[in-house]
Amino acid sequence: MSLQHPPAQHSASEPPFPPHYYNQQPQDDEIDLRELFTALWKGKWIIIACTVVCTLLAIAYALLAKEQWSSSAKIAEPQVSNYSEYQNQVVRFQPIFDIYQEDGTVLVSESLDGLIDSAKLYNLFLDEFNSSSNKKVFLETSAVFEKEKAQLDNPDEEDALRKLYSDWYKMLSIKADDEKKSRWSVSTNN
Repeated sequence: MSLQHPPAQHSASEPPFPPHYYNQQPQDDEIDLRELFTALWKGKWIIIACTVVCTLLAIAYALLAKEQWSSSAKIAEPQVSNYSEYQNQVVRFQPIFDIYQEDGTVLVSESLDGLIDSAKLYNLFLDEFNSSSNKKVFLETSAVFEKEKAQLDNPDEEDALRKLYSDWYKMLSIKADDEKKSRWSVSTNN
């Protein structure tokens, strides 16, 4: 018993197969590894020379490039939870500054009130950070700054030293990031 397919019916205007069927050529998507390695082996001296040149350039750049560093931080105004324990400690010490009179009355001192105001604390922190003495302490712990200081022509000369410190103080800066949110950016650049 043989199965026969009914003959395909084509209209007179349609060919039995689409036109691109006749023009297709077999595609070779395979990579011949033997040919690839042969081509690489023929160009081995160019590959080795490029590798050596790039390596030497990278080493030269690493040895001759000036050291660059940068860091930044964002300082946000503290929330109540951040300083509530501190406020409690200040309030506990407040009575020490009260004045007790002979008639039994107590003049309550307000000398520590400024220490529990969050806005004043925040501004005090910013002022302390921006102070020259704070920046000087930081710079004196920096090996990079000490190296620059040692390269001065005359390290004992006051003017040259003052100019060096002034230039580095400018690199340690603090600026308002967003006035509405009381955020500040601290950046250091060299």
